[in-house]
Amino acid sequence: MAKILSNAVKFSSQDGIIKVPLACIGENARIQVRDYGEGISEGSDDKVLGQFSQVDSSKERKICGTGLGMYITKKIMDGNNGSIDYISELGLIAKSLCSR
Repeated sequence: MAKILSNAVKFSSQDGIIKVPLACIGENARIQVRDYGEGISEGSDDKVLGQFSQVDSSKERKICGTGLGMYITKKIMDGNNGSIDYISELGLIAKSLCSR
């Protein structure tokens, strides 16, 4: 959860809004982290949740990192019978963290 919140802050504007709604669905809980950053282009799934990868891997990128945070988060969720996914449009991104 900390990594997802950290990414939401990192990729939002300084005065950006981040929402964290919680919903109970049967015996499951769904926690969403919604930010309103630039968004992620279609077809970037491997870069978002992949190991040692980032959506912007150029040398001129504004935000640095190892490309491991979301990969590790996904492995933790998978190991605890949870799931993680994201929905994004350029101009709008919402990441969802689902746990059972």
